[in-house]
Amino acid sequence: MFAVAGEMDASGRLATLSAVVSSIGLASGPMLASTLVTENNYYSMLFTCALLFALSLILMIGPVRKSAVSASMRQLKTA
Repeated sequence: MFAVAGEMDASGRLATLSAVVSSIGLASGPMLASTLVTENNYYSMLFTCALLFALSLILMIGPVRKSAVSASMRQLKTA
């Protein structure tokens, strides 16, 4: 994630923002999971975590593809 952010933004602002968002996720993830776990029932927590992972994957596909296309275009220009 940080590599894609670094390639997309030369100023470094996007990489800094992604570090902040990552830290917030690391801090809030266990808190969210603890509210979803009930007595011997982890299904709601596991389902929510899988859903959030799938959502983040879907949201990252666009920027990663755009970065890959721009990198390949740069290689074609230099070759």
